[in-house]
Amino acid sequence: MLIRTKKSIDVEHFWKIWIRLIDLTNNGSAVIVEGYRDKIALEKLHITRNVVILQKYGLSKTVDYLRTRYNQAVILTDFDKEGEYLAKNLFNILTVEGIHVDQSIRNELRKILSKIRQIENLNTIADHLNEKAPFYLYNGSSFTQI
Repeated sequence: MLIRTKKSIDVEHFWKIWIRLIDLTNNGSAVIVEGYRDKIALEKLHITRNVVILQKYGLSKTVDYLRTRYNQAVILTDFDKEGEYLAKNLFNILTVEGIHVDQSIRNELRKILSKIRQIENLNTIADHLNEKAPFYLYNGSSFTQI
């Protein structure tokens, strides 16, 4: 199903990628976002664990925090020029620190969210995405596709 708005999204494809992200965070991977509003958008879309906010401590303290707690991460900074620059630098730093960074989720989301440049903007369509989600919640923590 395609959401037809100024920001058209293939909902089915979105959820295939997003479920992988939910599984990764539920299994201990960190997801790194820029700010608090990004975290709120992720929470509306069922990512409630292991969200690390760069704005909270700054880059160097965030890297220190990640190094001591995580072996894997997904960088979900914005898709604008600044966010892309931050993602590239963060990827290089985390790789040197021995943290595996899954880039496939970011790359796939960037393609299907081509009209959405900021992660926090997922907030504006979260209700519709949830309504069309191809899964149901089981015990509040595991996801099963229908």
